[in-house]
Amino acid sequence: MLPDIAKVNNISRASLSDGPGLRTVVYLKGCSLSCKWCHNPESINHENQIVFISHNSILCGRCFDVCENNCHIIEEGKHYFNRDNCTLCMKCCEVCPTKALEVTSKDMNVIEVFNEIVKDKDYYIETNGGITITGGECLLYPKFTLSLLKKCKEEGINTAIESALNVKQENIEKIINYIDIFIADIKHFDSKTHKKLTGSKNELIKNNIKYISKTHNNIWIRIPLIPGLTDSFENLLGIGKFINTLGESIKVIELLKYNNLYSGKYDSLDMNCEIINKKPQTDEIMQNKVNYIKSILTINCIVRYL
Repeated sequence: MLPDIAKVNNISRASLSDGPGLRTVVYLKGCSLSCKWCHNPESINHENQIVFISHNSILCGRCFDVCENNCHIIEEGKHYFNRDNCTLCMKCCEVCPTKALEVTSKDMNVIEVFNEIVKDKDYYIETNGGITITGGECLLYPKFTLSLLKKCKEEGINTAIESALNVKQENIEKIINYIDIFIADIKHFDSKTHKKLTGSKNELIKNNIKYISKTHNNIWIRIPLIPGLTDSFENLLGIGKFINTLGESIKVIELLKYNNLYSGKYDSLDMNCEIINKKPQTDEIMQNKVNYIKSILTINCIVRYL
């Protein structure tokens, strides 16, 4: 039987912000939302893409030589990439010596990913860390995610997933017994606004969170605070009231400060992002948001900002 395979954007080691302790984070490609502020645009599309970082090019011409569709143009000391002609053969990425051209993801099986994770097992034990599987949307790969979680549990590695939960409930049911920490994203409490900002309404997401709260006792809620879009006190009030209905299974609430340093990712993929120029909140503003959420809550949990 062939091992389960997924498109892996990245495996990031030594993370301190994706669950407790030192963690290895596995990013899977493909998402069921299209958030206007997505900090990982390379993970939205389900298909592979080519990242082109023009300032890394040394104008060696190797991509020009192997491309059969004239996608690469070297003109007046500059390298241009014409995506319109590209068939994603990836030959240019294979010959590029400077990583000016790279593929956004790699097809990996569970064993390959697990072998990377287990390298840091000693650090997980020392710091009460583990692995976090995210995306994109990791629950779009329920079979792969389940197999990887099982392997980690067999090895005694703490497991977490981060999900926007815009997936079928059956995808959650398959993996929930192998997760130590469930990190759930809530973008906006109002369904119509949620659709404008992410491309999808939030009823399915809310229902999934309710289901998880009845079957799991260690849920972390993450709320991205995007200036002018999700950071209003009205939105926090709506989310806070919803969280109150979930009971004591909610252990941590994290408010995520906006980070505008991801613009280069959009440039490298020739994608547009209309909110890149918004400024991050100050620490004082973030603490005020934390205090406000605390004033709403009727449950006992940790509230902080990242």
